[in-house]
Amino acid sequence: MPFLHLDKWRDVVWTSSMVSSPLHYRHLNPPDLTGAVNRETCVFLVNQLLSLPREFAATSAALFIHRRLYEKGLPPLLHELKQLCALHSTQEPEPFYQAIQTATTRLLSTTSTIHTFPSMLTLVQALLLLQILTLFNFQLPPPLRRAAEQRIPLLRHWSQKLYLSAPVALPGAFSVYRAWIVAESVRRTILVSHKVEGIYAMLKEGIFAHTLFVEALPFASRNDWWGSGGGDAEPIDECVIPSEEPLGPVGLTDLVSYREFRDAWVRGEIRELGLFEQLLIATCLGVEAVKLRH
Repeated sequence: MPFLHLDKWRDVVWTSSMVSSPLHYRHLNPPDLTGAVNRETCVFLVNQLLSLPREFAATSAALFIHRRLYEKGLPPLLHELKQLCALHSTQEPEPFYQAIQTATTRLLSTTSTIHTFPSMLTLVQALLLLQILTLFNFQLPPPLRRAAEQRIPLLRHWSQKLYLSAPVALPGAFSVYRAWIVAESVRRTILVSHKVEGIYAMLKEGIFAHTLFVEALPFASRNDWWGSGGGDAEPIDECVIPSEEPLGPVGLTDLVSYREFRDAWVRGEIRELGLFEQLLIATCLGVEAVKLRH
């Protein structure tokens, strides 16, 4: 599927929560404020999402799936989605459409067998890839498009469940770096899930629900440990020293909320953005803010 071009979409609007109150589960749908989003930003966001299946087909990784998350090999569900992503890249529509139906049936049947947190993470990641392949494929037959839209509440349900089920601590057998990989993959998966639903709503309904709940979600303040291509060696010892400043030297405890990261970018305290951070900044500030220092 080719990338989206500027002449395909009209201007839409985005919504941003302006509420100031503690984060609780009930704030998943707080009041919103609308603001303008231009076509260039829409195109940028869709193309960012469309690049993820290609990346996963080639590397078994994506900006929400660390290349070392599944060290013993991809779980069957993600392996099937990788094959679907590869088939999607061949530009052969009919086999791809048939594979979508097969993968969807298997994924939906898997939901009744999810009893562990790792299996839940795998399910949400597979569902994310499936939704990107179907929601943003504008040549998809109407029945497949309707089915993709009907899965939006399913993605929301399992993403919320993943958030609420996240363990306080990971197994002691994990190395420090391994624990970080798992935790950051969970954090990014939850954030990207909100972006997939939000960007599609922006295109279809003219709104982007940028809520207080999403603004409070944490992630690693810099992407040094994630790595653009991901090295095999663990980070040097100096990297694991916690920093007292949220955006200071990289450390395992250097978490920052989405809102804090956005504000730091606006203040010029962050000089470079990875693809994940570009997605976050563009959805709330527009693609112009991303290009400002790129």
